[in-house]
Amino acid sequence: MRRFGILFLALGAVGGFGSELFRMGRHSESRRAAFEHHVAEVCVDAARGAR
Repeated sequence: MRRFGILFLALGAVGGFGSELFRMGRHSESRRAAFEHHVAEVCVDAARGAR
């Protein structure tokens, strides 16, 4: 019974870390796109202000 509990907790920990890494990988694309959009807006605002 004790081995089953240890195995269950270990599988839960591995599964939790795996799902978090998968989630971080999927959201990195949207974060990068949002940052690129922000940089583009800053550049456009700077170009408009230089006139």
